[in-house]
Amino acid sequence: MKKVDLIKYFNLGENLHVARRATSNDNMSVGDIWISIYYMPTLLREFIQDDNGFTTCKHVADELATMIEDWLHRFVFDNNSPPQLKTDNFKQTLEPWHYTNISAKIDEFRSVFSAECRIIDVYSVEEISIYNTSRLVSKGSDIIPRQILSHLPDNVVSEFDNAGRCLAFELPTACGFHSLRGLELVMEKYIQHFGRSIKSLKSWNDYIREIEKLANDGKSTQKPSNKVSAMLDRLRELERNPLMHPRDQLDSVQADMLFRLCAITVVEIIRDITKPAALLANIANSQNHAKPAIQ
Repeated sequence: MKKVDLIKYFNLGENLHVARRATSNDNMSVGDIWISIYYMPTLLREFIQDDNGFTTCKHVADELATMIEDWLHRFVFDNNSPPQLKTDNFKQTLEPWHYTNISAKIDEFRSVFSAECRIIDVYSVEEISIYNTSRLVSKGSDIIPRQILSHLPDNVVSEFDNAGRCLAFELPTACGFHSLRGLELVMEKYIQHFGRSIKSLKSWNDYIREIEKLANDGKSTQKPSNKVSAMLDRLRELERNPLMHPRDQLDSVQADMLFRLCAITVVEIIRDITKPAALLANIANSQNHAKPAIQ
């Protein structure tokens, strides 16, 4: 997936038009032609390097860029290193045969480019709810406040980034999966923060029962919030468990709400474990990337 920079294509089209017009006229000066084509090789090389789906017209673009570079080295630049402008030549009037091959190659590029445009797929992404589309595609984890996000491991951030991307590209059920995976990874760290191992815990139900047991431990001075355990249990029963069945699917609105609910729950978990003021280092630095439970 790659964002298309439409301004680049606009600039390329404008410069092609200017270069085509200049190299189609009779008796043009070196300076006039130089002004009209000097930036073309840079734009064409950027187009060639860009991962944009075009193939055939890139070969023609390379030929055009090379042709213009050869012309510039012949009429505009000297042989010094680095090359210097031969300004004395700028007023020299050239016969058309010195440059009309450039206009012919521009026509060839435009023809091949136009033909290839008919088979290149370009999609637009509609705005979802109140989200900024660009940020939803590139950084869905920004739904989590920055001061909370800074305490999350990379794999959690990645899951929420993927969830945002799926929401933007109208893959709502996938958005739900990634949101719940991100929350589950935080849930594991939550349990570990209170000194318990997750090795014997195989499902969300196991996780939540363990959190409830810790929360109701009268002997402990540091224990999970009952609010968090209630939020997790609600998500388990009404959102997570149904979504594990292949016949259950989310629409865009449901995915958006689940995305937000998971983010809100992550916030509550991190607030709970950081409220003593000592921020949770074992969350930020943990290397345990255990797979989320599927039951």
